[in-house]
Amino acid sequence: MSNLTTLEEINQLLPDNNNGEITEANLRQCFEKTFTELDRKADGGAIGNMHSVIQYKASIDASNIEAEKFYEAIKPFIPASSGGGTADISKAEVTKMLNDVMIGGENLVKNTLTPMLGANDTGTGTSVVMEDATGKFTRVTPASGKAVSLYGFRIEGSNDGFYSKSIDVRHSHSGAVMIWNKSIPPNKWTRIKLEKATDSEFFLLSMTTPNVPLDIRKLKIEHGTKATDWRPNTDEIMVTVSASKIDNVFSHNDLTLIGEENGSNDRAIYNIPNLDSIIAILDLHFIFSDGTSVALQGAKSVMLSSGKKGIPFHSSITNGKNIAKVYLRAILK
Repeated sequence: MSNLTTLEEINQLLPDNNNGEITEANLRQCFEKTFTELDRKADGGAIGNMHSVIQYKASIDASNIEAEKFYEAIKPFIPASSGGGTADISKAEVTKMLNDVMIGGENLVKNTLTPMLGANDTGTGTSVVMEDATGKFTRVTPASGKAVSLYGFRIEGSNDGFYSKSIDVRHSHSGAVMIWNKSIPPNKWTRIKLEKATDSEFFLLSMTTPNVPLDIRKLKIEHGTKATDWRPNTDEIMVTVSASKIDNVFSHNDLTLIGEENGSNDRAIYNIPNLDSIIAILDLHFIFSDGTSVALQGAKSVMLSSGKKGIPFHSSITNGKNIAKVYLRAILK
C-alpha cells in the first residue's frame, strides 16, 4: 500500500509537462483521485455529502489547500480567452461556474407526453394526437404558407435563467429545419433543450420553415440550469383513475387553454387530470384575475378536433377577462 498522500500522487501524475509528459490517462486519474478523496472525507463525516463538500470546502483548511494546489496543477490546461498560454480563468471563477450548475429533475407541468400547445397566430398550428411504432405523440400542422409557432404551459419566473425547457421533436421535411437555433435532421426524434432559459414564461416552440408539420412529445419544464430526461409530473405518477370524483381548483398554469375550433366553440381546456375518465361534469367555474367568476353551463368532456379529450367553450364567456383558475367538480368512472 502506498504511503503517499493523495496530493502527492496527483503531483506525480502532473509534472511540469515541459516535454508533453502528461497523458490523457494521467488527467483522468487525477480527477478520479481528487473526487475519490473528497468522497472519502464526506463519508468520514467531515462534511456530510458531496454537495456539501463543494459548497463548504473553503471552510475546511486541508481541503482548501488541496483545491488550490490542484487548480494550479491543471491551470495550464484551461484555455486562455486572450491567448498567450496562461489561463485567464481564476479558481474563484471556476468555483462559481460549478456552483451555478443546478441539475433539474421534477417536471413542473402536467400532461406532457402528448402536449397540447396553442397557436401563436392564425394558422401556425393545429394539433392532433397520433400514434405510431414509436408511441403516442402530437402532430402540429400549419396552414398553407405558415410555419409552426406555438405557446403554452406558463410557469411564473421561468425566464430568469434558472429553468430549463426540453421536448422531443420530429419532422419529415426534405432537409434539416431550425428550432431553438438548432439544426434538426428529418425523420427521427430529436430531443432539444433550452437551458438557462430567458426567452419567456411560456413554453415557446417555433420553426422557420413553412408548410412543415411538426411532431412533438415529452415536454418538460424544470427548475435547474441543466435539463434532465423527461418524466411525468409527480402528481400524475401518483394519481389513479380509481377515485370517484374531481372536486378541485386548478391554476391556469396547470391547464392548457388554447384557441381551437370545435363546432360553435373556439376555445378548449386540456390537461385536467383524469379527464378521460369523466362521466359527468357537475360544475365548472372560470375564476378571473379580478376575483369574479362565471359558470360554464353544459360543460362536457368530449373528443375534440385535436383527437384528444378536452372541454370546449366559447371565448365570449370570459368577457375579455383573464382566466386565473378553473373550478371543476365531476364524477369519474
